[in-house]
Amino acid sequence: MFWLNEKLIHSGKSLIEEILFNHEIQQIKELLIDWSAQEIPLDEDYSLNQLSLIQSGIIMQWQEIVNILSNNEVYLNNLSC
Repeated sequence: MFWLNEKLIHSGKSLIEEILFNHEIQQIKELLIDWSAQEIPLDEDYSLNQLSLIQSGIIMQWQEIVNILSNNEVYLNNLSC
């Protein structure tokens, strides 16, 4: 998930849309939505990776991810550490 998220962040929306099929983009979106809903404590390895999800949500204009993260208390607490 970290690698996938990094590719989204560094490639940008237009490149992702050019090289992937719509159904592949939708699968990625669903994975990131699931990941953003998880309550991962900061002391777990995946928490730092989860912190960058907001960037993908914004770049890809996936408001659902931004909304989920804004309601995820553990995610918000990790941001303040």
